[in-house]
Amino acid sequence: NISGTMYLLDVFISPSDWYLEEVKNIFNDNPKVVKLPPPSRVELFKDAKNENFSKDHKRILHIAGKTAIKDRNGTSTIFEMLKHSKSDYELVIKSQTAIQNIPEDSRITVEIGDVKNRQDMYKGFDAMILPRRYAGLCLPMNEALLSGLPVFMTDISPNNAVLPSKWLAKSNKIDTLQTQALTDVYEADSRELAKIVDNYVNSNKQKEKQEAFDIGFNNFSAEKLQPQYLDLLDNIQKDGLPK
Repeated sequence: NISGTMYLLDVFISPSDWYLEEVKNIFNDNPKVVKLPPPSRVELFKDAKNENFSKDHKRILHIAGKTAIKDRNGTSTIFEMLKHSKSDYELVIKSQTAIQNIPEDSRITVEIGDVKNRQDMYKGFDAMILPRRYAGLCLPMNEALLSGLPVFMTDISPNNAVLPSKWLAKSNKIDTLQTQALTDVYEADSRELAKIVDNYVNSNKQKEKQEAFDIGFNNFSAEKLQPQYLDLLDNIQKDGLPK
């Protein structure tokens, strides 16, 4: 609201495919709805990528973050997954808050606290596991991919619009979250998640790490996204809309 005059949107930019079609139906192309993720600077993750590519670390990352309603990042699902996973690796859980009900599994390492440079969170791993129960934009996924880490997630939107099916575990709706709108809450199948992890741990990791980086670069790098942003702005100007 500027000087008592309400300005309507000309373009609505969605950062992911999450509920994208529903938003398009609501606005009916007025304003125009487009998907454009926020760009990430590839060079920030160069050191992490080089370290991750350097060898088999036998380490998998899980970012629990801050405690969120309904266990958003699926930490408890990972604990259940460990019951079915038989491979030898270290699971490093990074969290900003205390984690409850940690199982007795020698593979688990928990690190509590903030990091000075977020790109350092992804250094020294082979993959990231993040079975989010509901989500829109997921910056940890974007950044892990640019660090050369395959990301194992729930097979739901928007994860399945970016990641290959071999990294996604089938998921079932388990709840509904009431915010300004109803949001479905899902849980990954822990046995299938364990199978994905075990298959990867015993696979050619270098090939899949390169695949992860390529996915991240093509979908989230500033180099790939800048032309799309400039093209959008150019089209707005050509249509006589405010610059």
